[in-house]
Amino acid sequence: MKRKARGSVSIATILLIAVIAIAIIAIILLLLGFGGLGFGGGKGDGEGDGSVMADATVETTTLPEETTIATNEIVYTEVTISENSYIYQNREISLDDLIAELVSAEEKTPVKITDDNASQKAYTQLINALKENNIRYIEVTANGNE
Repeated sequence: MKRKARGSVSIATILLIAVIAIAIIAIILLLLGFGGLGFGGGKGDGEGDGSVMADATVETTTLPEETTIATNEIVYTEVTISENSYIYQNREISLDDLIAELVSAEEKTPVKITDDNASQKAYTQLINALKENNIRYIEVTANGNE
């Protein structure tokens, strides 16, 4: 007859207790808000009106000769490429006419290129023409990612 020695605890029992202890600690930490997974990011004092202050200012200005957007005080000239077409000031325009208007503009603002399902050829031609004429530009997709 085998007898269990007094005071000996199986490894499985120790592991089970350790897992339970870790789970309890994790639940407590989550409830207290550690790790960004709590029930709110505030101080918990109940003060304030719930409003959020924002720093960014976005304005849209339409000028007679040029469409511009001011975002964080940088003004861009909007050009959208849709398939093989260039859209500037809400009208379709040829690449040569577009570049001529951008070069002759009084205010040399960077061009904000929006890709709205543009063909690779039309996109590349615009980029090359802007580079050849030393016109600054940024590229964005139709959903607004730069």
